[in-house]
Amino acid sequence: MFAMITSVVSTFLNFVFAKRWNKDIGIDDIFFLFFTDVVFSTIQTLLYTLPIMALFAKITPKRIEGTTFAFLTGTMNFASTVISPGMGTLINHEFVHVNKRDLSNYSTLCLIAFICAILTFVLLPLIPTKL
Repeated sequence: MFAMITSVVSTFLNFVFAKRWNKDIGIDDIFFLFFTDVVFSTIQTLLYTLPIMALFAKITPKRIEGTTFAFLTGTMNFASTVISPGMGTLINHEFVHVNKRDLSNYSTLCLIAFICAILTFVLLPLIPTKL
């Protein structure tokens, strides 16, 4: 849950940067980017990636640890490096139309990412809490 909260805050701060609200409250771009991207990516690694890797290590059966761990981490990496950007590209291509020549709707794209981060809380009850 803390990882999801961190993700929501991070995507909201990306939206703040896209709308340039940091300039309105007097925060420099470099300072703002450092504390949003660097700090939140580190926190997300601590709260999301490390617990998932510990879970993978616990659920892998003996004698096939390498195969199972490789499958689980490969699936996680495929989801985060192929499927997630692919969905973002599809949403951009179908609805927002941001490209390298026209960035006028970039804040809309950040708003969609923020809303989708909030919607992940709907999936939270699917995580079992009892063994």
